[in-house]
Amino acid sequence: MKLSEEFSFGLETEYMLVDAETYAPLWHRELNFHELDHIFTNVPNLDISKKGLKSQPPHSIPGHYLVEGYHCFNERGKALSILPKGIEIRTSICETIDQTVSQFNSLYKRLSLPLLQNGYRLCSVSFHPRESEFFGEQNHRNLFQWCWAQRAMCTYGPDFNIQIPQSILTPSFWKNIREKVNHYAPALAAASFCSPFFHGKLWTPLNFPGLSVRTFQRCKYAPLFEYHIEENGRFECNIFEMPTSLAEIKVYFLLWLTLLIDTQLKGRSTDSTSKNELCEVAIFGLPTKDFSKRGLAVIDAAFDQLPKYGIDPSPLLNFRKRFEQRWCPSLHLQNIFWETGTIEATLFHRCELIEDGWNPSLESQLTDQELIYA
Repeated sequence: MKLSEEFSFGLETEYMLVDAETYAPLWHRELNFHELDHIFTNVPNLDISKKGLKSQPPHSIPGHYLVEGYHCFNERGKALSILPKGIEIRTSICETIDQTVSQFNSLYKRLSLPLLQNGYRLCSVSFHPRESEFFGEQNHRNLFQWCWAQRAMCTYGPDFNIQIPQSILTPSFWKNIREKVNHYAPALAAASFCSPFFHGKLWTPLNFPGLSVRTFQRCKYAPLFEYHIEENGRFECNIFEMPTSLAEIKVYFLLWLTLLIDTQLKGRSTDSTSKNELCEVAIFGLPTKDFSKRGLAVIDAAFDQLPKYGIDPSPLLNFRKRFEQRWCPSLHLQNIFWETGTIEATLFHRCELIEDGWNPSLESQLTDQELIYA
């Protein structure tokens, strides 16, 4: 048996919903849990595996789609409803990255039509462009769960889940994994940034057009990754922001897998250093410090390490340009907003799932404004 067959993969993606005609961003005030749950039950997914998917009350059936938001409980702690922030699409446990991406593509397409028929579109952003605060009843949550559940109501992000062979989980692995992820995560996250809006305008911390409200808000409280020993030891990566393409999804899987299996990358950082650097790149992006070099180092490590496990690193070739040119999707979104002046016109460009995430003939030709950052 090839070592590649000992890996398993799963993907969870969170989407904000927008009005299908106006592209206005929606939130719990405009959305209804029971309506969305009813839409899910009519999506034909019986031919798609549900391996690893657990029931999630108050949803009527266990499945690939969830309403993401703030749960409402009765006095006995039973979940009755959800105040929606958006929708989650989740794959089953798959044997390869390609299989995972293919299944996700099917799930996305099958959900998009019934959502459109009900007046909604899926939108790939990582922080609500008009909302920044939510207050809900504590109910049966402890203080940390309560604070985090409220904060998470404005954020949207993908989770990349990987289970790796037991042979890799050596004492050296456990000794290094946390500080290794700490060191390289700011660079990898920066290449995915797509949340440059706050309260309906461009986010301008320090009077500078910042790139990621999500990462700036989230890094102070939330982990970069989690290890779920109760679920066959899967590693859940929370570093990246929402992709708009299948190519990006594949790339983020490969980058996360490289961090997990690599034994050559030397960079190490403490939790506090990583949090400070994440705040820094959230504002200024890849041009500061050596962040672009860190991203390139991970890509180089991927070409050295992944073939040993029968995994093809070639999708990373085009993605190198994001680090070489120190580019991220937020720069493109800023330009659209400067040109149009509206959130709706900008979100229009985040409401389609495409094949390629980096088109050298288009995105490598940076505009004057983007060149400021390069």
